Amino acid sequence: MMLQRRFHQAVLGGVLAALLCSSVEASGAEVVGTVRDETGGALSGVTVELSIGGGPARTVETAADGSYRFDGIAAGQVQLSFSLINFATARRQVTVPASGPARADAVLFLSLSADVTVHGLVVSPKRTLNPGAQG
Repeated sequence: MMLQRRFHQAVLGGVLAALLCSSVEASGAEVVGTVRDETGGALSGVTVELSIGGGPARTVETAADGSYRFDGIAAGQVQLSFSLINFATARRQVTVPASGPARADAVLFLSLSADVTVHGLVVSPKRTLNPGAQG
């Protein structure tokens, strides 16, 4: 009876250990990279967005050295977008392995286009000054 109980405890412990290890492995994948401008300079403050299928997107900002990291990413295809004011947005599709890092570096290029809104007053050319008015 005692031997049977210990056997069941050992089996249960093994199953629990296997489940814990598999969940750690499944959440152990990461996506890392560096974002630079066209001259090779590191870009800090870049918003990096990671999307997986139809799920909610995750975002991080690049550090002073241009690096970023997403931890706990499930294996499979992910989409990344890199955006920073005055730079064109870059997009990448990356395959994340079951474990270990997937590297996705990006180069952003200056974007000199801008939307401009002008407000003004239209004056009719038929408008005349009152001849009796003092100016």
